[in-house]
Amino acid sequence: MRGIDWLRNQPLYLDFRWSMSEGPWRAWRRRRIQRQILSTPPVRTAPAGSVEVRALTWRRDCLDLIWALKSFYLFSGVAYPLYIHDGGLAPGQAELLGEHFPDAKVVLAEDAEREVRAELIPRGLNRCLE
Repeated sequence: MRGIDWLRNQPLYLDFRWSMSEGPWRAWRRRRIQRQILSTPPVRTAPAGSVEVRALTWRRDCLDLIWALKSFYLFSGVAYPLYIHDGGLAPGQAELLGEHFPDAKVVLAEDAEREVRAELIPRGLNRCLE
């Protein structure tokens, strides 16, 4: 039984089970479309502006975020500044996001943690820090 418990805690196995939850045909079709999205050219966004687009993503949703953002920028015709927040990206995914949105600011989790702590400590908001 120990081997099965070990397997159930492996990220690759969990990702496989998650993708197959919709059925193999839909999983294959979604993956095929995602590969097509990854072959599209990068999207340029404005470096600054009064309106921003902010998105929070993690490892399982990274490709879907690229798909959603590319669709948004294509059909809206705007170039709002883009900020993508790391909610648990896998190694290499921040770079992938940077390739598809070269002007976007990818806010890594450790950088955000450091900035929030720097704001909370001087204000004495210790319970928020917890």
